[in-house]
Amino acid sequence: MEDLLALIGRARGGDLQAFCGIVHRFQAMAIGHAYAQLGDLHLSEDAVQEAFLQAYLNLADLQEAEAFPAWLCKIVRSQCRRITRKKQVPTTPLENAAAVAADDCDPIAVLERRERQERIYAALKRLPADERRVLALFYTGSYSHGDIAALLDITRDVVNHRLRSARKRLRRQMSVGREVGLYTNTHHSSFLKETITMINLDSFSSPYFKDVIVQHVQAYQDRFKDRLAAMYVRGSVFRDEAVEGISDLDFFIFTTDELTPADRQWVREARQNWKAEHGTSGVGFVPARSIAVLHQRPFLKRYLRYDSALVWGRDLIAGENIPPLVVGISSEWRLARYAAGLEKENTTDFRLPAEPPLKLRKFARMAVLVGASYLMHRGESHTFKGTEILPRLQRQLPQWSQFLDTTTKLYIHPTVPSTQQLESYLHQLLDWMVWVAGETGEGEYVNELRSA
Repeated sequence: MEDLLALIGRARGGDLQAFCGIVHRFQAMAIGHAYAQLGDLHLSEDAVQEAFLQAYLNLADLQEAEAFPAWLCKIVRSQCRRITRKKQVPTTPLENAAAVAADDCDPIAVLERRERQERIYAALKRLPADERRVLALFYTGSYSHGDIAALLDITRDVVNHRLRSARKRLRRQMSVGREVGLYTNTHHSSFLKETITMINLDSFSSPYFKDVIVQHVQAYQDRFKDRLAAMYVRGSVFRDEAVEGISDLDFFIFTTDELTPADRQWVREARQNWKAEHGTSGVGFVPARSIAVLHQRPFLKRYLRYDSALVWGRDLIAGENIPPLVVGISSEWRLARYAAGLEKENTTDFRLPAEPPLKLRKFARMAVLVGASYLMHRGESHTFKGTEILPRLQRQLPQWSQFLDTTTKLYIHPTVPSTQQLESYLHQLLDWMVWVAGETGEGEYVNELRSA
């Protein structure tokens, strides 16, 4: 908040440039807050402009500069009540803004967008005011749950409850996972185009990864706009087994066309920026694929069906009869050889952590994936989820009970191992891979695994 305190200090001294910086920072939040109450774009703009004027004139009354966001929201609410009482300004529904915002010469596309927008806004207006307010702040202002709680003087639990309730109400009225795009633009260049998206987060329980998913979806929407077709979350986050601070975010992202060099450069920069701010935890910026790849590589459809959740866009495999997912252990085998010092480079897509506890959990995760391959080859499972795989393996394979018991403990509660414990478990893991390779017919790996 240090920058904000400095801006407010200069604005109190009459520095208009400083106050413009404050307006730029909080205008999206203010419009979202006003629209949640008025349901009209132009009236919301009027309320916000008047609110910023009142805030500038009354900055001396602000006792604590840190409280500016909540103070501004109170002024916005006051202006909204004033406008509601007067009702003298002709209203322009927000759905009409789509025609202003759309730079599209295709009349069919414009009509389809308007029809979609009408359904969306009708659904939004039927939300209770409290839920609509939280939803607007979360998406248009990109505020975290904690920020919204502070602004509205409610708890984080209440924010979470209202967001969940609002999404459920909207999904009952719209198709599940379908986009809800509020394209707002104005005749005033000071207000930015904002996008509100209906994101399907029902498959996830972690508030951290829910927020991370939303941030990624919004970033891809801002970049690809109408080219973005669908986003699926896969891997450990999909399985609800990801660990905050450790796990990254795996996506399948599809666009309507091929990526350009500029698109790929954007992905690299977005990934670097995320790592600079958050570290490797939660990073999910990956190159998108053209939807044509699903015809060229139909095996990807199996991952979409059995190891992914659609979070945004249209389901690209809806109604298709997808064969069961069956995978080999080549990636785990190569990573195990690298961990044992038998490969000079890690040629897999998996990252091997340097920290012993994380490395040991990675080994346990590899054991689960190898076990999943065993069950898939037998036609007994189509999931990689450890909490489902491990109990089934323990029932079926008593000869491996000690190794599987150890794997279960490490997978759920990682420990700080000694070098000897790491080496011991790695040797057991290699033995497990040799056995599974023999059982699944992947005999070409067995000799090399034994040499490890």
